Amino acid sequence: MKGIRRTFLFCTAALVVLAAAGCYTSTTVEMGDRIVGVRSGRFVVVDGKLGADYPYPFERVWKAAEKTLVDLKATEMVPDRGIASGSFKARVGGERVMILVDYVTRDRTSVSVLVGLIGDSLGSRLIHERIEDNLKKSAP
Repeated sequence: MKGIRRTFLFCTAALVVLAAAGCYTSTTVEMGDRIVGVRSGRFVVVDGKLGADYPYPFERVWKAAEKTLVDLKATEMVPDRGIASGSFKARVGGERVMILVDYVTRDRTSVSVLVGLIGDSLGSRLIHERIEDNLKKSAP
């Protein structure tokens, strides 16, 4: 009888913890020499870079990322663009910022943002939000 009661209490406690965690979750796993995490199902964190995919073509995302840095008054901005990928390195408010833009498919582009040396999650999310706003404002 004690085993059943103990199991019931454990399951109840587990459900309470899951309910308290809510929808905003952050899970981090070490895989080999990389650290991978997921935030709220939308963002993926790899080695401090906060990444997300956008349902827009590469060229449009590239321009939105560039406009985002201009809007944030970035200094020392250095774009480096190839055929299917590119990056921006800049300083925003004294912090180093790196934005990586990668072609996935014709209508899907991956963007990873690293703010600071080890990754400032709040700053990275702000940049992602600005990129998304610029994508919505730009003409197709």
